[in-house]
Amino acid sequence: MHYLLTELFEYDELSDQAKDRARREHSKMLSECDNRVEDVRKHFEISLEKIGFPKEDIDFSLGYQHSDGMAFYGRIEFSNIENILKYADQDELAHNWKTLYDAGEVNDVCFNISRKSLGLHYSHYNTMLLTSDSPPCCKFIILKITSAISDVIKAVSKKLEADGYKLLETRKTKSYIEESIRTTECLFKKSGEPTGLRIYSNETFLKEGTNIKCDYCHCMKFTKTKKDVISCNNCEATYKVKTYHSMEVR
Repeated sequence: MHYLLTELFEYDELSDQAKDRARREHSKMLSECDNRVEDVRKHFEISLEKIGFPKEDIDFSLGYQHSDGMAFYGRIEFSNIENILKYADQDELAHNWKTLYDAGEVNDVCFNISRKSLGLHYSHYNTMLLTSDSPPCCKFIILKITSAISDVIKAVSKKLEADGYKLLETRKTKSYIEESIRTTECLFKKSGEPTGLRIYSNETFLKEGTNIKCDYCHCMKFTKTKKDVISCNNCEATYKVKTYHSMEVR
């Protein structure tokens, strides 16, 4: 016969000092399991697609260095040119493009964002180069459209760079860390030390003198698989409990 006596606490049940430790430890865990880069990339992809820019080739580096930033490359689809020009409040150019497009006079025009030589080592608003082919009949208007879209590319790059930094900084705030702790329902020791356990919706409280049955197969024999965790000997259902007192383990 072996008995355990362990108490686990939710974040809001901890003392202020213990909460400080819990936040520090949880912040370390978030850094080790960091998915912020993917969150930033996803934001870039959604934003570029909404405007009409290609999203398949995105480069970015957000390390607070002078040469850091974000850039995107690829072919701009014909169907997106009008939307990009409207995004830039270039309604007249958007109308001119639509007129040429509907008349079939720009079928051979290709707008492509490529890397400058600088883009082989860096990624920012100045590493992108927009090129276009234009037929003689509408060369002047295509040049104006190319110039306008080039300005949009730089502006969007700068805006998304700022967005990226904001997303990265959000993960460091006290409110974000506390929200993450509560959302993941982490459990701690009295000192604020994390246990690696979470609250189960069907959690079982093991109290002294109580005969415990598995919720699934009603077996009454359990094995301690690790501290604060028990497993049913029959169906191997695992229980992580908030507070328990006496329990027999094999």
